[in-house]
Amino acid sequence: MRVAEGKTLMIVEDFYGIRRSIEKMGIAMGFEILLAADLETAKKLVLYNRKPDIALIDINLPDGNGLDFVYDNQEYFKDTRIAIVSQAVNRDTFTAGYHIWIRDFLAKPFEPKKLEELLQKFLVEKSIKDSAALAKC
Repeated sequence: MRVAEGKTLMIVEDFYGIRRSIEKMGIAMGFEILLAADLETAKKLVLYNRKPDIALIDINLPDGNGLDFVYDNQEYFKDTRIAIVSQAVNRDTFTAGYHIWIRDFLAKPFEPKKLEELLQKFLVEKSIKDSAALAKC
């Protein structure tokens, strides 16, 4: 199941149990993992690590809003597939996310199979995009 070798997954989630379950699945799939429980840590990851291929970001974090974080760091995330993982998934969330190119939302609590399907979908989309970019060279 290590289909994500060489890919990076960023997890920004304040609840330890959810962060840990996403991390375990990411490791099992072969992702390099970047973990943050708050936006301050996420910002450091943004500044000092390679850009993630995929980011799963909660909205309501102890020190701010995950959607605002993505918006404020758009240049960093321009090639990153992003999903919002939150209990606060509603029409306003969809609208706000749509305006910053977020098309995927995973409502908490979620089934592990839904998380795996989302990660697999992102890997396929990333692979297609990377292949198209190579073809242009």
